[in-house]
Amino acid sequence: MERFSLDNFTKKDADAPIIPGWAQRPLIKDLYLAIVKRIDEIENLIEQTDPEEVEKLKIKARKVVASQIADSLKIDRSNIREDRESELVTFIKNENARLVRLWTSRCDKLGVGQRLSKGDLEELVKQRDKELKAAEQKSLHEYFDRAVESEVLNSQKDLQDKYRELQILYKQEQERCANLETKVKQLIVELNRPK
Repeated sequence: MERFSLDNFTKKDADAPIIPGWAQRPLIKDLYLAIVKRIDEIENLIEQTDPEEVEKLKIKARKVVASQIADSLKIDRSNIREDRESELVTFIKNENARLVRLWTSRCDKLGVGQRLSKGDLEELVKQRDKELKAAEQKSLHEYFDRAVESEVLNSQKDLQDKYRELQILYKQEQERCANLETKVKQLIVELNRPK
């Protein structure tokens, strides 16, 4: 006979979200579960909305709003602040970005135009500025690399020319020394000759 266990008689929720390590405290766990539930609602809303109505969804209807989550749990909004719960705020930001991409792709599929919000435009400008600065830095690096390379080549050519000149001068001086040695030998021979 089998032992009695309550596990055999309770329903197990297969769709229960996995709670990350940073959301183990009771309040944060409740906030996390409420956010996950809201994300599911928003995803369903975006996917099930009529084609004409997708574009008309307001920002608060297609994003997770921290104050709405706090209000739904009847807690203070200050519990969802970056300085207190940075992982939770980061999670919200990442999920909002994903939801915006989902909404945008749904709008694109339906052929509906989209007008960017001020925040999106500012973010796009910041991104373009970063790309522009990176491109400027890259072109400056390439320019200075070429300048240094050409300067090195010029200095190498100058050194080669100077080396050739010095070799010629060295040969001339060797010949002069050899001539002087022969003259000295001749003079010594003349001095040593009896008169």
